[in-house]
Amino acid sequence: MKKSQNRAAHVICTAVLGSGATPLALAADAGNEGIEEVIITAQKRAQSIQDVPIAVSALSSSELENRGIAGSRDLQYAVPNMSFARAQFGQSNYQIRGIGYQLVTTAGDAGVGVHENNSPLAVNRIADADFYDMERVEVLRGPQGTLFGRNATGGVINFITAKPQNAFDANLALEYGTENSRRFTGFVNLPLGGVLAVRAAGTMLKRNGYSTNAITGDDVDGRDLWSTRITVDFTPTGAFTSFLMWEHFRENDDRTFNQKTVCLKDTGPTSIGGVPVSSADAREFLSQGCTPSSVYDSATRTGSVNTAGTLNGVLAKLVGIQPIDGNANKVQSADLRTLELLEPTIYQGRNDLGMLNIEWEFREGLKVTSLTAFSQDDLDQRSDAENVAPSVPFATTPFTPGGVLAHAQVGSSNVIRTTNINDLTTRQWTQELRLQSAFDGPMNFNVGGMWLKLDRVNDVFVVGNAEKAYAQCFNLGPCNTPPNTVPAVPIYIDPNPVPDGLGHDYFISHNPYQLRGRAAFGELYWQALETLRVTAGLRYTDDEKTQVLYPVTLLAPGQGWSPTGPLAPVPQLVNFTETTGRLNFDYKLAEDSMVYASYSKGYKGGGFNTPNVTTTSPSYKPEFVNAYEIGSKNRFADGRVMLNATAFYYDYQDYQVSQVRGFSGTTENVDAKVAGAELEATWEPVRRLRFNATLGFLDTEIKEGESIDEFDRTRGNTAFTYARGTTAACVVPTTAMATFIGLMNAGTPVIPVAGGAPRAITPRDILGICAGSFTALGLTPTGGVNASLVGNELPNSPRMTAGVGAQYIWNAGDWTLTARGDYFRQARTFATNFNRDSDQIASWDNVNVSFGFERPSVGLKLQVYARNLFDEEAISTFSLNSGLLGLTRTVFLVEPRLVGIVASKSFGAN
Repeated sequence: MKKSQNRAAHVICTAVLGSGATPLALAADAGNEGIEEVIITAQKRAQSIQDVPIAVSALSSSELENRGIAGSRDLQYAVPNMSFARAQFGQSNYQIRGIGYQLVTTAGDAGVGVHENNSPLAVNRIADADFYDMERVEVLRGPQGTLFGRNATGGVINFITAKPQNAFDANLALEYGTENSRRFTGFVNLPLGGVLAVRAAGTMLKRNGYSTNAITGDDVDGRDLWSTRITVDFTPTGAFTSFLMWEHFRENDDRTFNQKTVCLKDTGPTSIGGVPVSSADAREFLSQGCTPSSVYDSATRTGSVNTAGTLNGVLAKLVGIQPIDGNANKVQSADLRTLELLEPTIYQGRNDLGMLNIEWEFREGLKVTSLTAFSQDDLDQRSDAENVAPSVPFATTPFTPGGVLAHAQVGSSNVIRTTNINDLTTRQWTQELRLQSAFDGPMNFNVGGMWLKLDRVNDVFVVGNAEKAYAQCFNLGPCNTPPNTVPAVPIYIDPNPVPDGLGHDYFISHNPYQLRGRAAFGELYWQALETLRVTAGLRYTDDEKTQVLYPVTLLAPGQGWSPTGPLAPVPQLVNFTETTGRLNFDYKLAEDSMVYASYSKGYKGGGFNTPNVTTTSPSYKPEFVNAYEIGSKNRFADGRVMLNATAFYYDYQDYQVSQVRGFSGTTENVDAKVAGAELEATWEPVRRLRFNATLGFLDTEIKEGESIDEFDRTRGNTAFTYARGTTAACVVPTTAMATFIGLMNAGTPVIPVAGGAPRAITPRDILGICAGSFTALGLTPTGGVNASLVGNELPNSPRMTAGVGAQYIWNAGDWTLTARGDYFRQARTFATNFNRDSDQIASWDNVNVSFGFERPSVGLKLQVYARNLFDEEAISTFSLNSGLLGLTRTVFLVEPRLVGIVASKSFGAN
C-alpha cells in the first residue's frame, strides 16, 4: 500500500471514541504537529471522534498490529472495563462494564453483541481466529439497540473488514513464532472498470500446542485453521454503492482453550452430627467429589476428583468394577499446562458468512440501506472429561473380563473413562433496512427495521464407560430390585463409535431451538443550539423463542424418546416484546471541549429452563439495564493532548446467570447495580513520540437475589448435611442423618422388606436419600440452603483495568523504524456470583513489545514482537462442572509468551 494510502487509512479508519482516543494517526506520519482529527462512522454517519457523545473504542488494522492485538480475545488490553474469558463448552464471554455471557443454555443471548460489518452474529468463530485484512474494530460500551439491528445490554463489538478500493493493491505477510507457529496472511485488491472492484483475502495458521499431554508426551491445544474472504464492490454512481461478501472459516485441530481440570479431593465425612461414619463405602457415597478451594493452591492443582462422587464412579461401585476411588493416591502435575488425556482432543469448526449491503441515496439528503446476511456454523468437539488418568484399574468381573471394559465410544479401557462430545449447528438469516437523512437543517434521523431467523441444534453428550457396565448389569438382572430380575424392556446400548443419540447408556442433552426476532428502531438528532445537540432513540423488539425439551434418557429402559409418556419431547414457547430507548444531550464548551449526558435502556430476552429438582420456573426472565452516563471529551496544548473521561451508573434488573445442576443448566434472575468510570488519554510531547493510557474503574453489587450454591449446598449451616444419589444431590437434616448412620453402623434392621423381616441399612442405601426413600426416618431432602447474593460482586468484573503504551517513530535513511511497548493490568475478580474465597481470580499483568522496520519505497516491512513478554501464567476465569462429574473446575488461561517475526511485502504502487 502506498504511504499516502496508509495515511488516509489512519485518518479515516483509526479511532478511539466516546471515553477517549488512543489509536490515533501519528502526526509524525504526515509531518504535522499535534494529534490529527479522526473521522469515524460509529453512529452510521461521518463524524469527528471528538463530536461523538458515546463511549466507543475503535482500532485500525495498523493499531491492532502495533499493539499486539492478534484477535478479539486481546481487545481487553485496549478497551477499559472490558474482559474476555471462555465460558462453558468453549463459548466466548466478552464482558463490558460487568455485563457479558454467564449462561449455560442453547436459547441464551449474549450481553455483548458481536457484529461483522454491522450484521449481528449469534454464533461465530471470530474468537477462534486471528484478525486478517481488517479495516477496524469498534467496541461500543453500554446498552445498544437504537442504531443496531440486534439489541444488547452490555455493548457491541463490530468487526469491520477491509473493502475493495478503485486501485490495485496487494500484500503478502509471513509470520513465524514460538511453538512452531506459522501464519500466512494476504490480500489482493483488483479494480475492474471503475464501477467494480474485487478484494480477496485469506489467512492460514498452524502451530504446536501450548500444553503437554503427560500420558503421551505430545503437545496439545494446537491450531490448524484457515479462512478466506472475497468482497465485490459495485458503485455505478456516487449515489449508489454496494458490496457482496462471502467469508469461509475452517478449523481442525486439538484446541483445548488453554484449560485444565483441577480438584481438591473430597474423601467424604468421617462423622456426622458426632456419629462416626465407620464404613469406607459410606464415606465415599457421601463425597461430592471435590471441595471448594483456591485454584492457586498446589493441593488443588495436583489433586483429583474422588470418582465415587461422580456418576461414573457411583455406577462403577454399584456394578463392582471399581470398589474404591479410582483416583486413590493420585497426584497430577501442578503445571496448569500439563494435562493427562486418555484420548485425543478433537475440535472441528466451520463457518460460512455471506452478506449483501446496498446503500442508495435516492434523493439529496436521504439514503436507504439494505443489509442482508446469512450465516452457517457447525462445530464438532470431543474431549476427555476427566483430564486426569485414574490410578486404580478395574476389578475383573463378568462385565470387565481381564479387568478391561469394552466400549464403543471411548474404546476399551481398564479405568474409568468419560468423554464430552459437543455438536452444534446454527443457521441464521438477517435482513435490516434503514432510512437515514443528512439535511442541512437542525433535524435529522436514522430509522430502520430488522428481521432475524435463527435455527440451532445443540447436542451435548457425556459418555462414560461405567454407564455401559451398569446398563449391561441391569439388562441381565443383577442390578435390579429385587436382584436377578430380567427387565421386560432393556436399556438400549449404543454400538456406534459416534453416538446416534438413541442410546440410553450415556447422557445426552438434545436442544433444537428457534428464534424469530423482529425490531423497529431509530434515532432523531436535533441541533437545538449551535452548541447543544439532542439525540433521542427508540426501539421496539419482538422475540419469539421455541425449544423442544427432550427429557434425559440415561439408564431408562428402551431406546431414544417416546411420542408419549415420561420420555416424550415437550415443546416450549416464550415471547417477549419490549420498548427501549435512549436520550442524549451533548454541549460544546469550546471548539475542542465537549460534555455529554445520556440515559439508555438495554434489553436482553429471556429463555427456557429445563425442569429439575432445584428449578421451579420453566423459563427465566429478560434482563434490563437502565444506564446513566456522563462524559467529557477534550483536546489541549495545541492538539498534543487528548483527555476524555466517562462516568456511568447502571440499574441492572433481572441479571441472568446460570449454573450446571445435575443434568442441565439452570438460569436465574437477580438484581444488581453497576457503577464506574473510564479515563483515556493520548499525549504527544514531541514529534514522533506518543504515549497513551486507559483506566477503568468498576463497582458491581448484587442488590437482590439468592440461590443454591452447587459447590457448597449447606453454606456452613450445621443443621444440614450433604447427601447424593446416583444422578442428583441434596441436603437433609443433620440429626436425621446422624441417626441413619448410627443405625447403619449398628446393623439394626429398620428397612421393611415385602414379605419378610426388616433388613439393615447398607451404604448403598445412601443413594436413595435424595429420591425421598427415607423420609419416614426424617431424611426429607431439599436442594440446599439458599445463599444470599446481596452485596456480592458480579462475576468476571474486575474493579480495575489499566493500560499504558508508548510508541516512537524515527527515520534511518530509507527506513522508518517503530518501537512500541504496552502494559496491561487487570485487578482481582470472582469467577461466580457466590464470591467464595475459592472463587477469586487473582490480578494479572500483560506486557507486549514490538519493533518494526519499514521501507515504504519498496513496500517491505519487518516486525519483531513479543506478547506476554514475561510469560505470566494468568488465569482468566474458571467454570464449575456438573455434580455428575464431581464438581471439578475447568481453569482457563491466557496465552503464554509468544515471540515471533513478521515479514510483509506490498505490491501496489509506491
